Amino acid sequence: MEKVIPRAEHKWLQNIAGNWTYELECSMGPDLTPEKSSGPMSARMLGDVWVVMESESKAPQSGETVHSVWTLGFDPQKERVVGSFVCSVMTYFWTYNGKIDFDSNTMTLDAPGPGFGDPSRIVDYQDIIQFIDQDYFVLRSQMKLESGEWVPFMRGDYRRTPKTID
Repeated sequence: MEKVIPRAEHKWLQNIAGNWTYELECSMGPDLTPEKSSGPMSARMLGDVWVVMESESKAPQSGETVHSVWTLGFDPQKERVVGSFVCSVMTYFWTYNGKIDFDSNTMTLDAPGPGFGDPSRIVDYQDIIQFIDQDYFVLRSQMKLESGEWVPFMRGDYRRTPKTID
């Protein structure tokens, strides 16, 4: 097996590694009150080319603890960011295919997934991560309507937690 040499895209993903706290607001429909949640997120590198992100929060309505895991990497063969997302309160396995825009410090991840009103209907989603600085990034999620219009439904603000001395 050849030694993996990290590319610029892998190095961009390495910026996510560390401990974070986040505040999230999600609107599941125009007539519904947005739900807010917050919690810790830790991200670690798997070698130099994959980042594994794990987060935890409380579901706003039930108070149930929600665990989420992301895996993200860059596939040089496909010239795309690839990855997955799973969550303890969903049965759908999300798969990502995306790209990094170095000029705007943004990664856009495309993912097909179940529609809000009809989970049997698969629609297009995007998760967009933009680094504002090395200690702060914004996650925005949007869904594509049949008209082709993208509708935002979630925003998360992630702030790196200060390093502590052991």
